[in-house]
Formats: sequence, structure tokens, C-alpha cells
Amino acid sequence: KQWYQRRVRVVKLVKSFMENGVVQRNKFKVVYITPMKALASEMTKTFGKKLQGLGIQVRELTGDMQLTKQEISQTQMLIVTPEKWDVVTRKGTGDTALSQ
Repeated sequence: KQWYQRRVRVVKLVKSFMENGVVQRNKFKVVYITPMKALASEMTKTFGKKLQGLGIQVRELTGDMQLTKQEISQTQMLIVTPEKWDVVTRKGTGDTALSQ
């Protein structure tokens, strides 16, 4: 049930960025924080499959997964761990494109 509720929230958010039936992918970014890397991998696969029909790019950003600035800019949904999100938003090392 919780997974279904999360998915519904994400889909509603994505649909709020639709204009004339087309998702405006460059106007939003969803950051989904999951407690463990293993769960991040699973959520990336699951959300990726569910949202691909809307043209949404879902990627994992964890301690052992690095993304370039270009990859981050082309991604609409990032699945992250709390530790990686802390590094990205506070510590100013590596993947800082999100916090700018």
C-alpha cells in the first residue's frame, strides 16, 4: 500500500508539469530519498519502469554511483541515500550541480 501511495504522489507531481499533454521535463526534478543503497537500486528500477511511458529519466545517485552534470541535468527523478544527499547539498564536493 505504501509503495502505491508513493507512486501515485510521484505521478501526480509529474502530471502537474504537463502542458498540452506533454511532460515539461526540463521544469522539475524529483529527489526521492531512500534509507539504503539496496533499496535505492530497487526503487530506481521500479520507478524507471513505471515512469518510462511519460519519458521520465530515473537515475540512482548513491555513494558508489556518480553522475556527471549533464546526466543530472537530463534526469527528472533521482533516487538517493541520505548520506549522498548530505554530500551533494552540504559538503560541496563532487556532485554539486543539484544544490546550485
